[in-house]
Amino acid sequence: MGPPSQLLPIKPLDGAAGYSRWKESILLRLRTLGLAHVLLSDTTSGDDAAAAAAAAAAAAQWERDDALCRGHILHTLSDRVFALHVHRRTARALWVGLRNAYEALDPKHRSARALAEFEFSPDAPIPEQLAEFEAVAAASGYDLSDPYVYIEASSKVAPLYPEYWMFRKEETMDEVWRIVRLVESYNKWREQREDTEEEEEAAASIVAKTVRCYNCGGLGHMARNCAR
Repeated sequence: MGPPSQLLPIKPLDGAAGYSRWKESILLRLRTLGLAHVLLSDTTSGDDAAAAAAAAAAAAQWERDDALCRGHILHTLSDRVFALHVHRRTARALWVGLRNAYEALDPKHRSARALAEFEFSPDAPIPEQLAEFEAVAAASGYDLSDPYVYIEASSKVAPLYPEYWMFRKEETMDEVWRIVRLVESYNKWREQREDTEEEEEAAASIVAKTVRCYNCGGLGHMARNCAR
């Protein structure tokens, strides 16, 4: 993933209408920056057995991450929404406050759930499932260029192709398709190669059982290859 300057742009949250899209976009950014963990609690968890210096360092790191996370969230709010929620002092408090205020009212919330709940099976053709996923997205009113569609698709495809996903070049559905086609082509080539090897082994087995050398009378080789 590139540096922050290359992160996907986020349309400022201005109310319930764009909450679901905003939520997934800002989550992607926070995870990319390694800041999303502060959304799980308002304070760092302590360990009585930990050394005082280590505990202090962990607390300082948490406070830094919390401040950065809160700042990123506030930066993606419209002036109106910013004024309503800037009083919340931690990233988690801000996150929960925004969710409580807007999630249930977002008309796309149910549509977003349809994408979030879409499951890919490793036992079924991935290209067909990806096409079905795009159909669900389109039926839910999303443009396929919407960053949220990519976010949801990547969260489902990446675990299926972990060794290839790190080589993605951009964050678009076209790139998801490129990786899927690349992997499927490789898998097909590998299956064909395995079939060829099995056929060669079968042919060799037949030769070993039926071909008789006219020089030594042994099975499994012809006279021109006889060691005698």
